[in-house]
Amino acid sequence: LVQPLIGESDVLARWDGDEFLLLLPDTSLELAQERVACLRLHFADPLSWGDRPELQVTFSGGLVAHRQGEPVHTTLERAALLMRSAKLAGRGEVFAR
Repeated sequence: LVQPLIGESDVLARWDGDEFLLLLPDTSLELAQERVACLRLHFADPLSWGDRPELQVTFSGGLVAHRQGEPVHTTLERAALLMRSAKLAGRGEVFAR
């Protein structure tokens, strides 16, 4: 469903419950924002859901760049904080920093 919209080296995985983690190695924050914007549009399009066009799909996200020398858990915590803020702001928001 999303493979054509993400890069060959990108990784999408279920993280926790209804949360997913998208790793975009060697991708600038600006390009990552463009990819996520494409994903949001794709998921919101009823044609993306084939025989279930009645589905209304949105997602909220936190988008961060990994800082050199930063522990991975710290990068994930920063993303999680932004995601929570995006969820509080309403459906379909993605905050990046």
